Amino acid sequence: MESSFTWLDNSDRDRQRAEEALHLFNSSEQVRDELGLGVVRDVFADLLFPGTSTIQTRARYFLFVPWVYKRLERKKTRSDDIERCARRDEVKLIRVLSKGEDADGVIGKRAQESLKRLPSNVYWNGLKLLGIRNFPGPQRQYHRSLDRFYAGNKENPEPDGDDNFSQAPTRNWHGGLPAPPRDFLKEGDLSLRRIEAEYLRERILKKVPGTLFEFYAKNIEGLDAWPDESETLPAFWDLDFDGIGQEIRTQMHHARCFSEVFNGASLLYNLMLTERCNEKNLYEGDGEEKIGYWSEMRDDWIQMMEERSDELKDWDESEFWEIVEAAGPIHKRTKTFISSWVKWVKKYLVTSSLGGLFKSEEVRALVRDRESSLKKGRSRFGDTKYLELWSGASQAGQMDFRWGISWRLLEDIRLGLQQQEV
Repeated sequence: MESSFTWLDNSDRDRQRAEEALHLFNSSEQVRDELGLGVVRDVFADLLFPGTSTIQTRARYFLFVPWVYKRLERKKTRSDDIERCARRDEVKLIRVLSKGEDADGVIGKRAQESLKRLPSNVYWNGLKLLGIRNFPGPQRQYHRSLDRFYAGNKENPEPDGDDNFSQAPTRNWHGGLPAPPRDFLKEGDLSLRRIEAEYLRERILKKVPGTLFEFYAKNIEGLDAWPDESETLPAFWDLDFDGIGQEIRTQMHHARCFSEVFNGASLLYNLMLTERCNEKNLYEGDGEEKIGYWSEMRDDWIQMMEERSDELKDWDESEFWEIVEAAGPIHKRTKTFISSWVKWVKKYLVTSSLGGLFKSEEVRALVRDRESSLKKGRSRFGDTKYLELWSGASQAGQMDFRWGISWRLLEDIRLGLQQQEV
């Protein structure tokens, strides 16, 4: 029997999480949530960078999506036709953007007509959080609502021509949305015009105040240490800018500790699977070399943890859980696994013997049992056929809490603000 996911149409955020889970399930194992830590990771990502998601790419999509839909609303496209027409226009947009000067991050550049998840779906939740989308429900519900929407706007005469775009009914979309370039479905790229950058910054400042996302957007033109595309993106906790409030700093502190501490759990998971592959003779003569790679990664992690030892030994778990559980309940087994791993890490930190953490049979059992409880019969520690399907690396890097995509969105805004008005 084929497996499937089902969700209700009453929660944009829950729907987004389900769809992102499906995306990750079909993508590289490097980013899969093998140990079930995603629910906590997402709490801090939503606190620090609300409105973003792991599969967004560029800021201008926050404008392209409502532009496509407002254009169709102006034409009174019926509910029965809106999904087909929107897909047609979004595919047109893919072709246009793929040919533009700034084409890095075009969604669907390869898939084009066969693209399954369109930009409108990827950005739907973020459009609501930033107050660009007024319609309160899921995308399909919006499609179904349009016939009633037109009936309720009969007193508004239908404008003629694209020049009257701004006169289209705006109840579904923010009234301050900048009008698109006249031929945005015929030519263009992903670079923001100044008016567009100013608008998106205003949306962030107004709709997500008191967040790291808002701080960066507000101060982005004056942040001397702001990273550019020519350098490796540092973690946001390494960008110590003046003016960040204490509440945000507290969130950053707990996000950093969580990322650093549980990077060790991911490394141990990879090391254990590599050892198991070697034992099962699944490698062609290079098993010891692969084990050596993960051992070097382990040693780098141990060095980093020792450098951060004082702060990590004093990591306040009570405050951490207070922040996490304020966003919603956490499954008991997830909380138990997280607390147990932290306990073991702190124990070995105190004795300055983190190397022993990776050798401890109790610690290894903790990781093995966690993966097995999540994967059930598909555990790589159980059936060898699932071990044979392993790519060789699973979520080996530190969590960045959507900082990478958030930086890209903010960088688009920063560059847009430098543009001269036409």
